[in-house]
Amino acid sequence: MSRLLRQALTAQVATEPASGYAVPGFRPFAAKPGAVVTNDALNRLRDKEGI
Repeated sequence: MSRLLRQALTAQVATEPASGYAVPGFRPFAAKPGAVVTNDALNRLRDKEGI
């Protein structure tokens, strides 16, 4: 039985570090309170950078 399934069946919750989790090669920035990033804002940045 996998660790994830065992946790789900026993209702144990894994805790993440306060700064969030890191994906290999990427460490997310801390969120700014009240800041909302929309898809439109991301699309404008991509257009500006030519991505």
